[in-house]
Amino acid sequence: MKYEIYQIKDEYRRQYGFANLDILPMRYREDTDHPVLISNGVVPVLNIDAYNKVYEGDTASIGGIDRFVINDPANPMHKQQMRLLEHMFEVFNLYHPSDYRAPSMSVGDLVVLYPYDDSNREAFFCDSFSWKPIELMSRSGSWS
Repeated sequence: MKYEIYQIKDEYRRQYGFANLDILPMRYREDTDHPVLISNGVVPVLNIDAYNKVYEGDTASIGGIDRFVINDPANPMHKQQMRLLEHMFEVFNLYHPSDYRAPSMSVGDLVVLYPYDDSNREAFFCDSFSWKPIELMSRSGSWS
């Protein structure tokens, strides 16, 4: 499995950096387009144009997904993904890969997980106490 890590662009960091999903909708003027949040539905839609991709890799290089994704009916895929994301949070805070040059992972960062064939991308927002599933779009069109 592959992954990408995104962090908010510098021009949005002061107002939106380190903000959890509950705070994002409150941090903009009603008469303007929100630069980060496109839709605040059941699954929030965030504007990928407000983020920089800071790193990408293969989960095998950080301990492997096999540790977390196993054929275990008692451990649904959602729990396995959450365990992998928590592991990634630990790695990108305490044990950075040697070529990682971005700040440590924090609230407000995004992780996209996808299989080797680039299908079925799933995006997650690092919230205050957990990871939240999100969708990503570009204001200029769809994002894949």
